[in-house]
Amino acid sequence: MFRLYSDVRGAAYERLIDYAMERADTFMLGIHKWATEDENGVIDQDVLFKELLQQLNPFMLSTHSYEEIRGIHSIAYTQGTFYRYQCAPEAGGLLKQAASSLFSWVHPQLPEDLCFQNAEGRDWIINIAHERIGGLNMATEEADELEKLIPGVFIHKPEYHQNIDIFLDDAIRHQPDRVELMGFGLREIPERIRELYSLKHLTIFEQDIRTLPHALFELESLESLTIQVADLEELPADIAKLTHLKNLRISCGCYDRTAPDFKVIPKAELVFRHLPPEIGELQQLEYLDIQYSGIRTLPPELQNLKNLRSLDIVNGFIESAPDFIYKMTWLNRFLIEDKPFHLCNHGDD
Repeated sequence: MFRLYSDVRGAAYERLIDYAMERADTFMLGIHKWATEDENGVIDQDVLFKELLQQLNPFMLSTHSYEEIRGIHSIAYTQGTFYRYQCAPEAGGLLKQAASSLFSWVHPQLPEDLCFQNAEGRDWIINIAHERIGGLNMATEEADELEKLIPGVFIHKPEYHQNIDIFLDDAIRHQPDRVELMGFGLREIPERIRELYSLKHLTIFEQDIRTLPHALFELESLESLTIQVADLEELPADIAKLTHLKNLRISCGCYDRTAPDFKVIPKAELVFRHLPPEIGELQQLEYLDIQYSGIRTLPPELQNLKNLRSLDIVNGFIESAPDFIYKMTWLNRFLIEDKPFHLCNHGDD
């Protein structure tokens, strides 16, 4: 079993559908009760959802209950009705028309968890879309062939991807929309990260990273950025270049590996003590979350963030919210207080 590192999107998704229609025997879709029925048992389905099921009717082979296929097919992880269809080019055309990626198969727009079975009826391409879990149940040679044939089918290879250079080679070829840099033992972020042009979500959990390179702020499509480190020298003014950023989370006091004499850096000794005024230029920002820092004051430019809905500045040195925060009436919530907030091995100073 091979896990897909990320979603299969766009042209790669269309090519994967064609590939599956040529080699698989059947495909399945699910309608899960928890996703489609409210407390009164009323089914909520998008119009396109209903039209697609009607269009697929000529290819339907059978329907199944949860009890019938539980433990046999990965799609049956909760109560629902599950539809099995014959693979055919015409059916593939409908699947390509209905969605633009493998993980798009979620309610209410679409039936859930498009997956494929081989001639023996066993799961071949596995997809639990709402959890963003994709897998390939095939021989190594076939998985290697598929990944080479279709850029965008990015297979997670733990034994190889422990090496940051090999990982980046594959990531740059497949252009995932999400990347997690963690467990590499990095002291700096490679400049090659600028080549991940399609990246929308980036998580960095590397305790020894202390600076953020200019290359990071060339990722113009980035929508969410999470930084978890032991300490951070600064959040550069270049943060303003990430004009599509909606979610920014920074946590100091985070450790992905510890030595026998390990100690969390005391909060009073953290270098990360300021937010740059340029943060006020992130006009799309909706969530700002800063945990365990030496921050004592907040820049008044935060008032410019008209789309900001949630502001959390916790476990720092701010004694009370500045007056301008109360003028940001568009905030749904804010939490600014000096108290321990235990995440990512945060410690008390």
